[in-house]
Amino acid sequence: MENIYIHIENLLVHNDYVVVPGLGGFILQYNPAVLEGQVLKAPHKVVAFNALMHHADGLLAIEYSRSNQLSFREAQLYIENAVAALKFELSTSGRCVMGSLGVLHVDASGSICFEPSKQASFIPDNFYISDLFLTPKHKIEIQSKGHIHFNAFKIMRYA
Repeated sequence: MENIYIHIENLLVHNDYVVVPGLGGFILQYNPAVLEGQVLKAPHKVVAFNALMHHADGLLAIEYSRSNQLSFREAQLYIENAVAALKFELSTSGRCVMGSLGVLHVDASGSICFEPSKQASFIPDNFYISDLFLTPKHKIEIQSKGHIHFNAFKIMRYA
């Protein structure tokens, strides 16, 4: 079953979403740069989960069949069995670790919820980004209408 997480991660490298039939969809969401105190948080992408995405586009089955030299139908059967095992794990333990994606868990109302991994390092847009700590010599002026003006050398280039 862990093999399916690797394929979801590989597909998210090249696509904005992956639908897992019978479970839901994993979506990449962009978070812009944010200024928190004297720290400029770098823009990055995080993985989100939508349990309402049920329409299977076959992308996961194609990826799995291509990488394991199986027919499309065999790949679909494997994915169905993996989803059934995942749902069984959710019903018995209440949570399931999804590799580098994050953790699926069941809330009090019985809905499937997702906690993304803090560091989605498999996403190419997140490579080599880090937060920028501003020192007192970097002057930050917050102008009207929420615009932020940086006077420090090359900070705007980074942002």
